[in-house]
Amino acid sequence: MSRMTVSLLLLAFAVTGLAMTARAQQEPPPEEASQPQPQPEASMANCEPDRILVKVQPGVDAATVIARYGGTIVRTIPGIDVQVVTVPAGQGQQAIDALNADSEVKYAEADQIVTVAQAGSGC
Repeated sequence: MSRMTVSLLLLAFAVTGLAMTARAQQEPPPEEASQPQPQPEASMANCEPDRILVKVQPGVDAATVIARYGGTIVRTIPGIDVQVVTVPAGQGQQAIDALNADSEVKYAEADQIVTVAQAGSGC
């Protein structure tokens, strides 16, 4: 395996571990639990919004950038300043692509749990 491949694999595991740790540490602020949740419109009653993670460049107003692409900030992950964002159902990948193309965004990715599949014996 080349050094570059090993480096990329280590980077991928590090990012995955960071995302999993951050997600595991998330707790909604107490005020979120006590506030009534808005009722979805009738046409979207059965559709859950897509959740994505967004990190903006230093000094950039995250709310402004995220709103530009139809997103709503749910909360900020403390310590790493990553925004947990919802977008309308079915528009997650489109929002991720658009945000990643924006120079004010460091990265945008799906908010999901990633697992490592067991590699076959030939690897």
